[in-house]
Amino acid sequence: MTAVFPSAYFPCISYLKAYLAHENSSIELFEHYPKQTLRNRCDIATSNGKLRLSIPIKKPYGSKSLMKDILIDQDAPWQKEHWRSIRTAYAGAPYFEEYAHDIEGFNQY
Repeated sequence: MTAVFPSAYFPCISYLKAYLAHENSSIELFEHYPKQTLRNRCDIATSNGKLRLSIPIKKPYGSKSLMKDILIDQDAPWQKEHWRSIRTAYAGAPYFEEYAHDIEGFNQY
């Protein structure tokens, strides 16, 4: 049996734990794209409280767009902004240097 999960941008540990706990996991591609969800957003903890990071998207078919059709809007410098926010929030955290290179690698700006 396959466990189906929604897509998620920088998901929390409980999401990853549940995803990895199943031998057969997959990401749903054929649902209609719901607004204001973890699919293109995440919250990070900062010294000033929660900071919401959001990937700008383009929906080619408006509200009827399926997940597989969603495009990332590359006109905004969101990768650079997200990386700066993550680095600022967590640079002093234990083991950040161990993981920073892997996380930064997702940001091709």
